[in-house]
Amino acid sequence: MDSFRRQKIDNLISKNSKFIEGDVLDIGGTIKSKRILESVLYNKINIKILNKNKKNKPDILADFDHYRYFKKKYDTLLSFELLEYLEYPENFFNKTYKLLKPKGYLILSTPFLNPIHGDKLDNYRITKKKLIEIIKKEKFKIIKFKNVGSVGTVINDILRASSGYASISKKKTITLFLLLIFKWFFKLLDNLTFYQSEFINSGYFIILKKK
Repeated sequence: MDSFRRQKIDNLISKNSKFIEGDVLDIGGTIKSKRILESVLYNKINIKILNKNKKNKPDILADFDHYRYFKKKYDTLLSFELLEYLEYPENFFNKTYKLLKPKGYLILSTPFLNPIHGDKLDNYRITKKKLIEIIKKEKFKIIKFKNVGSVGTVINDILRASSGYASISKKKTITLFLLLIFKWFFKLLDNLTFYQSEFINSGYFIILKKK
């Protein structure tokens, strides 16, 4: 069962698929994410994966923190749930700007009020204010800056982590099943508290355009 946050991100990708075109590079992508993207986009585009882990069978085996090859330019760059893993997140926007063709799009997501990932490798949670400050330094045009979820999503994902990878209990399955059963409640809570999402959200979905 995907987290509330992941479900909302996949939905936002689908709704904004018109921005994904031409030569596409998925930075930090995996075999699974490529499969999801291709199903959403009906195999209309050619997606390349950049990842430092051989297990993900990337087209480009590289650590983006230390990536220096900017000759090849792309129409669209994707980067979902990667920023928090980087050692130097501020350099991310400088590098992606260099990798894009003129008028190309960068589409990304990053968590905020979200549990530390189960692999324990993530480093950062960055506020909206700071992200916008970094983005503006690179002269990107902000097309969309969407808060992902509100109180319901944040609570559901915390309980999901608490009952899942963060738990030592043998009754994980029961708790996760109850979360699934009461999914409607968390959706309702999100709807009732949507106006609070500027302060309470699970993270951000962002679309930027190179000027």
